[in-house]
Amino acid sequence: MKMLLYILLRLQCLSLFLSCCGADGSTASEFSPESRGDSSSPVLDLEDILEDDSECLANPDQEMCALSALQVRALRSQSAHPASAMAAAEEEEEEQKEHAKQSSDPARHLQAAGATNAGGTASSSAVLDSAAAALAGKASVDSIDAKEAPDTATSTNEVGEPAAAADAAAASASTSPASSAAGSSTYSSTSSSSGAATATSASAFPGGAAKARKPINRRFFMWISDVHSDPFYGVEGSSQKQFGVCNRKVNGSRTQNFSKSDAAARPMGAYGCDPPLALWESALIAASQQSSGAEFAVFTGDFVRHKQDQLLHPTANVTNIIGETGQLLVDNFLELSADKLVIGTLGNDDSPRDYEINITNMSEPNPWLEKVAARLQRVGAVGAERQEEYEFGGYFAAKEGGLTILSIDTLMYAKKHKPALPFHNDPFGQFRWLRQKLQEAHDNDEHVWIVGHIPPGVETYGFTALWYDVYLGTYLDIVQDAILGSVVKAQLFGHVHADEVRVLPLAPSEAGPVLLIGAVSPIFYSNPSFRVVEYDENSGELLNFKVFWANLSTSYGSGQLDWQFGYDLIGSYPSLREAGESSETGVLNSGMVKFAKALESSWKSNSTSEWAHYVDWYKTRVSNDLMSISTHEAQKADSIPELSAKAKSRVARKYFCALNISSWDAFRSCTGQKDDVDGGLGSTSVDAGNDDDDDDPFLESDLARARHWHSVGMPEDA
Repeated sequence: MKMLLYILLRLQCLSLFLSCCGADGSTASEFSPESRGDSSSPVLDLEDILEDDSECLANPDQEMCALSALQVRALRSQSAHPASAMAAAEEEEEEQKEHAKQSSDPARHLQAAGATNAGGTASSSAVLDSAAAALAGKASVDSIDAKEAPDTATSTNEVGEPAAAADAAAASASTSPASSAAGSSTYSSTSSSSGAATATSASAFPGGAAKARKPINRRFFMWISDVHSDPFYGVEGSSQKQFGVCNRKVNGSRTQNFSKSDAAARPMGAYGCDPPLALWESALIAASQQSSGAEFAVFTGDFVRHKQDQLLHPTANVTNIIGETGQLLVDNFLELSADKLVIGTLGNDDSPRDYEINITNMSEPNPWLEKVAARLQRVGAVGAERQEEYEFGGYFAAKEGGLTILSIDTLMYAKKHKPALPFHNDPFGQFRWLRQKLQEAHDNDEHVWIVGHIPPGVETYGFTALWYDVYLGTYLDIVQDAILGSVVKAQLFGHVHADEVRVLPLAPSEAGPVLLIGAVSPIFYSNPSFRVVEYDENSGELLNFKVFWANLSTSYGSGQLDWQFGYDLIGSYPSLREAGESSETGVLNSGMVKFAKALESSWKSNSTSEWAHYVDWYKTRVSNDLMSISTHEAQKADSIPELSAKAKSRVARKYFCALNISSWDAFRSCTGQKDDVDGGLGSTSVDAGNDDDDDDPFLESDLARARHWHSVGMPEDA
């Protein structure tokens, strides 16, 4: 307050001084209208004021001279009402301090989704409302306002009740300009030959928003994930210890009796099986046809088939599969040199044993990572400089297309990681490295995209926690930090074999979205797909992405896949488009909060808009679990059992709660369910049983899935 009074007094004195000097004309002040060549009111400049103050020049750190950036902005913008401008700036500064204080507490990140309503349980709507309020700086997660924001559909605290307002964007979904791109043969048609189209008008952003910021400079890159190549697909006998011609996900699956003749009739692969290299090559050929002008390509892990430990020579076999998969990537992206291929993010199947990586110190290379890096470098998929960085911890930094890409190793954070002991607070020193890189990016005004394999939070196949809570808390502490998190413009993950999004509950307003991509492998009953991702080089923000896919069933018999355009993000989801227009930005985490709320409202109101589209692409146009709660006849399939209204409500609540990245306890609080459907995978303690040679992560996931369906009331024989 003393500082505020001092500044106002200085301004008043200076104003009187200028008036006097201007009246007698004796000394024309540099602040006077005459000196500026106009007749407007004096414009006060803070730097000029301080320049005349020898005391501040001599002692710039004293309290009266140490003005914050917000106060400087207020002084620069004040005219007739300096006091009100300063008061507004001071209030804004206090809000930011409070937000920074909240963001620095890992406990708040883990409790964000666990805030309870009057009934004692936090609904998914309340959690998303809380996240939206926190992002807007209007409320903390400890005080949830039951009212929705004016620009989103109203939803109730109980999932399953009708929404008060239908999804207003339904009618415009099919007529948006971006959605008409379905017939487009190549994404790069909107770019220049160099891969960029510099926009100088407001129409450059899909929503046509205008803002005083650098012109949008459109760039794009390729993103593909989870190929799970199986060179032994269709091969009988001694090449595998078990499971014959199809590496299926569980013993009792629909592919249990899959024969050699079945594989011969399906040379591109089959639903429920990991695919042959032929499917990977087909996907890469299709991707390369869309990649002219691409800045780089990203692969987010899982080169190798599941149950790799069942191979006769796991270490040699896995190493060779990684090499063959990497070689095909290099051969098909001929325009991209090794430093333009952001690959190396290890999936849980990219080691001789599922989820296995030994944590080593940084004094020497990790033996397995060194082997992987050497093989990728040999086939030209990794440069020598990146190889040296990668082999110590499986993570690295790359500067591509105006972005700083931080490729992180997520394997050691996983609940299923082996060996579980000894436990490390910061495996491979990656958290320390991540903080350092984000601070450097902030200091140098750079834009960061984080890429990894296993996403933080809860997966939606069996609704289990993916990371240990202790690691999740540390990670959220970093990416939701007011400074460090502001430079993270997107996070990309694979692993889940589903087209999904996630929401950060307490991220700064500048933070980008968290995106999960569908897989190439059809083992979890999905069609293969890849993405072309468009971003703004100047802001680092996501502008859009397009999904390309192939219907695997059409290749049966013919051996040919017809890759085609699927959908684009902005054209298909009006709520995301509107969020970008209102904030005059690209796609941000705050927009994803609104999108998640719109999805839930769309489900409640039986809208045929956003929820129906989301469900259709959740498993890339294959019948899936979310169809069991869909009310649209077109999305009902014989393989999906009909659920009661109560069961549908429970499934929906669990799904919408899982969109929020939170601890296991917070997720359970959100769902309101007390049973441990996580099967021990959600606890914060280290499971030493992970070292058991008989552990089968696949089986664990399916047991968790069975418990999930039992918990929501599905009939036993469904």
